[in-house]
Amino acid sequence: AANRDYKRPLHEAASMGHRDCVRYLLGRGAAVDCLKKADWTPLMMACTRRNLEVVQDLVEHGANPLLKNKDGWNSFHIASREGDPLILQYLLAVCPAAWKTESKIGRTPLHTAAMHGCSEAVEMLLQRCQYEPDCRDKCGFTPFMDAIQCGHIDVARLLLEKHKACVSAEDSLGAQAIHRAAVTGQDEAIQFLVSELGINVDVRAASTHLTALHYAAKEGHVSTIQTLLSLGADINAKDERNRSALHLACAGQHAACVKFLLCSGLGDSPDMTGALAQQLTRSPDVLQCFNHSATAEGVSRGKQDVFVSLPLRLRMACYVHPYLQVGQKDRSGAALLPSTHTDCTQVCSHPSCASALHTRRDDGPSGYAWFSSTRLSIENTPVAWTGLLDAAAKATREPERAVMIVTFTVAKTVVMI
Repeated sequence: AANRDYKRPLHEAASMGHRDCVRYLLGRGAAVDCLKKADWTPLMMACTRRNLEVVQDLVEHGANPLLKNKDGWNSFHIASREGDPLILQYLLAVCPAAWKTESKIGRTPLHTAAMHGCSEAVEMLLQRCQYEPDCRDKCGFTPFMDAIQCGHIDVARLLLEKHKACVSAEDSLGAQAIHRAAVTGQDEAIQFLVSELGINVDVRAASTHLTALHYAAKEGHVSTIQTLLSLGADINAKDERNRSALHLACAGQHAACVKFLLCSGLGDSPDMTGALAQQLTRSPDVLQCFNHSATAEGVSRGKQDVFVSLPLRLRMACYVHPYLQVGQKDRSGAALLPSTHTDCTQVCSHPSCASALHTRRDDGPSGYAWFSSTRLSIENTPVAWTGLLDAAAKATREPERAVMIVTFTVAKTVVMI
């Protein structure tokens, strides 16, 4: 008899460790290597439990430890996941070649034992089997990488001491163990790699030039970012596409991560295509992080009224226009914008305001900001728009950063007028 998954009573008894039932069924002629769905045998089911006696009964009745299921796992491989060294030793005793197996994606029992943190099983496998140091699966992962990315530092130490594992081995994408740990948010493993093994916290993946900080930001692991920065990671690191960790955090819609990076001093900047990090998200929560950050910077740099009549790049002045609406007025009743967008040429002395906005040319003539006499109150702090622009430009010495500070401040506060 079998259910819809072709699971027979012997499968059930073996998986639950019911030795009396197993022996009874075998005595009544049950097929010892019958297959259920995905080609699992009763012996494979027994190896998912720490029940040596059931495994012995099945083998003594002719169960074949070398049979594989649809994923390419034999009974020895499955037993390595549970990590019972007694079962592993028994299977090696009755079938010495059982360890010479790989799954369909190239994973060995050593990979599996390391990933699941089975330190006793790993130690036994290293003693009894001849796995090559840094054997790789089809993704390029080594047992050491598996141990690190799952946070099993004791297993990682064992592989280093007894298997001479390479701490800087790379997977098929050029990522190392520290990158894998950043992906899975294993902060203690990262501390172990950097503080004890001397791994460079800013080491880059070979194919993408991503650092561990990039990987952590991509996955939204705030605590991992904190760990990396405390270990000296470069917050301004860029990948091969000139993306910072902020770009990856925004692309992943990780608001908490974006907020932490901005508060830690990472500014937005264009990647190689000219896209800013904030342009990679439509999440209101993420965009609000930029608004709050820009407002806080504007307030901290505008403690007093500053009226500066120094010329500014017209593209900086014109860049702010889309955030205001025609007809809006300040508290004195003066219009914030000319009647039409093109009329700003009368104030800006720029031949083509719209062109400057869209092409973002750096070689246009300079002029005075059209809002030079307009005042706003940002969180009860009086600020002159021109002064805010100049203060931002002088403080950051980065025109692009100054533009972002002002544009988002304007978008945040214009409704207060």
